[in-house]
Amino acid sequence: MATFPPPHPTAPAPEMRGCGRCALSLLRPGTVPQFASRVSAGKGRELPRVARSPPARRPPHPHPTSSAASFAKQPGSLAMVFLTLSLWLRTRVTDRFWRKQLILKHALHFRGRKNRCYSLAYRAVRRAFVYATKARYLKKRDMRTLWETRIEAASLEHGVKYHNFISGLYKCQVELNRKSLADLAIYEPKTFKSLAALAKRRGEEGLLAVQGEGKEPEGIFSRLLKHP
Repeated sequence: MATFPPPHPTAPAPEMRGCGRCALSLLRPGTVPQFASRVSAGKGRELPRVARSPPARRPPHPHPTSSAASFAKQPGSLAMVFLTLSLWLRTRVTDRFWRKQLILKHALHFRGRKNRCYSLAYRAVRRAFVYATKARYLKKRDMRTLWETRIEAASLEHGVKYHNFISGLYKCQVELNRKSLADLAIYEPKTFKSLAALAKRRGEEGLLAVQGEGKEPEGIFSRLLKHP
């Protein structure tokens, strides 16, 4: 009968493999079956039984929704190299609470329950935004009409029509828009009076230049002077 050398006390048991039909081939390497006591090592000695070690546990796989900070603490993780790992995680939309607060913020000046009830505030704010969009063009047109009315009323007090006043200032290179002229007519009447006098004098100078005071300019053939 074949004999085996006595195993070392601290050495692992020898690996026993057999053919596919043998039960030993179904065992894991490094373990000894219970019926291995029949195989003797030497005279009257049996192989020591080796305790079967539990299977090694695999490290837990990080869940996709877990925080990147906890995953970065694991040794050998990719988060220690790729700092943009948090961008791979799924992000949710803005919180529902803050969406409602934004609507209620725009509805704060409304009267009644529309400034605190979300369902009513949402419809009121939406309607207000629609009106504001349509009123952009109308507001510009109405404000221009208001400025022209104020300028015309102030210029007629000084004996100058509106179109003569505007054209006279344009020829004198006075670059003031209608809003500034309307403000001057209300808050600075003396300044507006000076502008009206300037525009009036410019109009008179232009009329005298056209008439020529009976003198024909040199090198210019004018039908107005020849045929008054």
